[in-house]
Amino acid sequence: MHDYAVLLRYDVLKLKNYILEIRRNPKKLVSYFLFVAWIALIMFPAIKHSGQRAFTVTADTANIILAVYTLFTGSIMFASFFSSLVKLSYSFQMRDVNLLFPSPLEPNHILLSLNVVCGTLACRHSCSNCRGSGGLVDT
Repeated sequence: MHDYAVLLRYDVLKLKNYILEIRRNPKKLVSYFLFVAWIALIMFPAIKHSGQRAFTVTADTANIILAVYTLFTGSIMFASFFSSLVKLSYSFQMRDVNLLFPSPLEPNHILLSLNVVCGTLACRHSCSNCRGSGGLVDT
């Protein structure tokens, strides 16, 4: 029985922390509101019709829902990938090469090949490693 009291205390502390977090950052309230609205959207039609089906899902409806979900997920992924490509700035130094790329090759050769790849792929948006120099960096 003591275990339940500990779990209940833990839940109360989590609820208190959520409330404090909302007071510090009111933007978090939007996500909580959307979650409650989602639950209400699921529950109220079922309560309103009390046992009868509120709506029927046909194959066409399922395809439309799947298409909207796919477009939404794809757009979020594309926006995330695109923003990370725009912000792409990486710089490898000699001490990083031995740690990140264990290889029988000399670290100088690996660093040179990384700089060449950066020069051919990423210099179009002024990569901080290349600095517009065609990929070769003075180390």
